[in-house]
Amino acid sequence: MKTYNTQQVEAMEAEIDRLRAELARARTSLWECSDCGFRFSAEHVDVDGEYSCPVCAEAKLRADIARKDAALKASLEWLTNNLIECEILYPEFTDEETVAIIRAALSPSLDERKAA
Repeated sequence: MKTYNTQQVEAMEAEIDRLRAELARARTSLWECSDCGFRFSAEHVDVDGEYSCPVCAEAKLRADIARKDAALKASLEWLTNNLIECEILYPEFTDEETVAIIRAALSPSLDERKAA
């Protein structure tokens, strides 16, 4: 069994006290989101010194993705409906490679419109 001198024991006790104080501080210093009520340690501060709730951030991200997905679908629908007209009305602005890429992306719905 290893033995320790008084100075080593005092240093260990001081470290134990420091860790206990840090643990007590961590338990009491919680940040609560005012929007959803989620609580987390106040140690998790953003780079700018503010707090951002991970639960709300995920919900906002999902909403942003849904909005962008809807906008993309609307853009593809517009392209599907107007590509043929654009080719006819503005042939000087319809680069063959661009049209081929768009046609490939929209081929099923575009073929259906051509057949109609």
